[in-house]
Amino acid sequence: MRGPSGVGKSTALELIAGLLVSDLGEVRVAGRPLDHASADAWRARIAYVPQQVHIPDMSLRAFLTGNAEGEVPAEALRRARAERIVAALPEGLETVLGESGAGVSGGEARRLLLARALIRGADVILADEPTADLDTTTGAAIIEVLKELSTEGRTVIVATHDPALAGAMGRTIDLEPAPC
Repeated sequence: MRGPSGVGKSTALELIAGLLVSDLGEVRVAGRPLDHASADAWRARIAYVPQQVHIPDMSLRAFLTGNAEGEVPAEALRRARAERIVAALPEGLETVLGESGAGVSGGEARRLLLARALIRGADVILADEPTADLDTTTGAAIIEVLKELSTEGRTVIVATHDPALAGAMGRTIDLEPAPC
């Protein structure tokens, strides 16, 4: 999904994720309304990669796996182009990044969230500007990962300004500002 800043791309992703409830209309998942009764089950199936990443005050391992002793497959880090990020942290996977994600950039934090989606096996990946703040080479690698996830049968929905990312997706929805 693409469109100018402020048109509602991020809001649309938050509605799809069940993080917001629409004042008008409804979001339906598998033919059923997404509401308070169904939102938790839906959220268990998705991975949401927002523009502004919030990393809680816990080890990176616990954040990625949901368990302080969870296994972090090297393949997930490699596919998300996150292995160098982890290697550069003072305590690797045991590093506590804290509330602000101190120690990683916005682009690095989004790659860590993509690794988390791979580790947790999410059926649906919602990504808001996943190539923002990335150099061309890393951005192209992330686009390739998102295409691979789609080919594997996962649903990938992105909000983007990046023409390369939009062009790589199977379908593009252009959002336009509402007329005044």
